[in-house]
Amino acid sequence: MSQQWAQTQAIVEAAVLDSRMTTAIVNMHNAWSNNGGDLLVYYRSAGDAQWSFTQDVYNLATKKLGAIDALNATARAPLTFGTAVPGSMAGSAWDVCSSWVSASNNYTADGSNFIWGSYTFRSTTAASWTVNISFASASNASVAVYVDGNLVGTKTTTGGALAFAAGPIGTGLHGVIVRAAAGSFALDKVSVATN
Repeated sequence: MSQQWAQTQAIVEAAVLDSRMTTAIVNMHNAWSNNGGDLLVYYRSAGDAQWSFTQDVYNLATKKLGAIDALNATARAPLTFGTAVPGSMAGSAWDVCSSWVSASNNYTADGSNFIWGSYTFRSTTAASWTVNISFASASNASVAVYVDGNLVGTKTTTGGALAFAAGPIGTGLHGVIVRAAAGSFALDKVSVATN
């Protein structure tokens, strides 16, 4: 065993025994839940210090297992990622986009390239949605809107605003994708209203 490996192991074991380990695990687990993560599974109870929750199956009083106890004793951390429904996002505030959306937030149809931006909304109740899109500018544009990957409509515009009935949407995180099907436009705002 090299001296460097022994030093690394000593650091790992010191970190696992540190009183802040419980808080670190709880905070990471809650961040996972806040951002829409599903069931987070801890699968290795005993073994080495780095990956396991105890090195000795007869010792259940470890900092890592203390974190599991704390998580079991409280309600799941609330979902906080995404814009609450009803709500609005600036057209430039997309979470994910195709690489062809310009810095000025212009969407231009380009043959077979699909120019799109995705906006994340969160809903605490099931409701029928209307997705409202307002434009800073538009030039003979055809705009396609999807909710959770399902096309809810394609409409043409030369500016102003468009509304798309999305139907009933459940609780949780949802993606609204705005895509340039033809022409070009610059988004001002994407909003979701409930009916």
